[in-house]
Amino acid sequence: MATHAVIVIPTYNEKDNILPLLKAIAQHAKKIPDARLSIVVVDDSSPDGTGALVQKYQGQHDNVYLLIGKKKGLGAAYVHGFTFALATLSPDIVIQMDADFSHDPRYLSQLIHTVSTSDMVAIGSRYIPGGSTPKEWPLSRILISRVGNYVARFIAGLETVKDCTSGFKAIDAKLLRQIDLPHIGARGFSFQMNLLYELTKRSTHVVEIPISFVDRTNGESKMGLFDMIEFVANALKIRRSRVVEHMGALGRSSGSILMIVALLGLSAVALSLIFGPISLKTAGLTLLVTLSLVITVQSIFTLAGMLYAWEEPERVEKNSSPKSFLPPHYSFTAILPALHEERVIADTIEAVSAIDYPEEHKEILVVCRSDDAETIAAATRAIKRIGKTNIRLIIPDFIPKNKPEKLNFALREATKDVICVFDAEDSPHPDIYHIVNTV
Repeated sequence: MATHAVIVIPTYNEKDNILPLLKAIAQHAKKIPDARLSIVVVDDSSPDGTGALVQKYQGQHDNVYLLIGKKKGLGAAYVHGFTFALATLSPDIVIQMDADFSHDPRYLSQLIHTVSTSDMVAIGSRYIPGGSTPKEWPLSRILISRVGNYVARFIAGLETVKDCTSGFKAIDAKLLRQIDLPHIGARGFSFQMNLLYELTKRSTHVVEIPISFVDRTNGESKMGLFDMIEFVANALKIRRSRVVEHMGALGRSSGSILMIVALLGLSAVALSLIFGPISLKTAGLTLLVTLSLVITVQSIFTLAGMLYAWEEPERVEKNSSPKSFLPPHYSFTAILPALHEERVIADTIEAVSAIDYPEEHKEILVVCRSDDAETIAAATRAIKRIGKTNIRLIIPDFIPKNKPEKLNFALREATKDVICVFDAEDSPHPDIYHIVNTV
């Protein structure tokens, strides 16, 4: 039975783009024999006649649906479209897609195949190897995209996703039905981040597929100052909810203070931009003061969290490691990057080798630079003395500039399920592999 994928496309003043896009999707649908595509266009009562064009096209294509509503923003349009699709069309997969051709329909096949065969969320990503953004983007556009993505990853806590603000996603309908869509709470572009947060809470299966993002050639971007402010505000709200989840009432109060301070600073900058020009010095000083206050509140929160644990040790005990272990299932590769560690590398190798776990389920890769003769000699002696075949010394055929380069080189040599990194002075707990395997 063919997979039923429903593409939801929000529109506002897209008369020059919508019909060519619908026709392009129809052409690419022919190249996906194992899927049946439907399209839901959600038009915010576009004054340029976008809805009328879709309505005329709809009369000749029974897989195209048109929803018309008041202009309430991107998030509201997606909620409207998702709700209709889930309630009416019984989809297997729901796809988000922009109407301005920035998302090439040729990627639909890969997104659908990924979700239908293994994963619950597939993202068309600009920021993984193979993905790209337009070379002609001005600096302001680059900063908006990059900073927005940074905010989503490191404030909202979506670190595992490289392109958190992508509007090109394929989502397993079963997963989407678990989300209370009307309460996502984002009117504008921050809907992408909020939705991704809700999805990642319910599924670890998020795959990013590289895409070449193309800037629109017709029409105008709908992103404005309000969208940027709402985006940061929602990132802070997500941050606060994560803190509350882990810390209860203490986290609720601390997170609220952090959010208020950050919003005050952002509001000051926004008001200055709206009501009159400001000097670069004034804008920089405002942001610096805001950042300082945020860091201060975060430091207070960290200290309060430590005291929270110290006051009642049983709170920590609830999150302690398991006392009994499941049978070994996962295997482990331990990577030991070392540079000028000839005095301690032998002790580290012995400590990692002594971790209590079946030998066939573990290996050790010691990574040294070719010009570090002393550490190489010390590691070689230790490996020979221990006498295990699952310990290897690997030396890159180039001079790594830093630890990440050594780790990436070693990663290609790893053969086990789980990758562990130990520094040359670490003393790992003898049950660490059993704990990870069990958890």
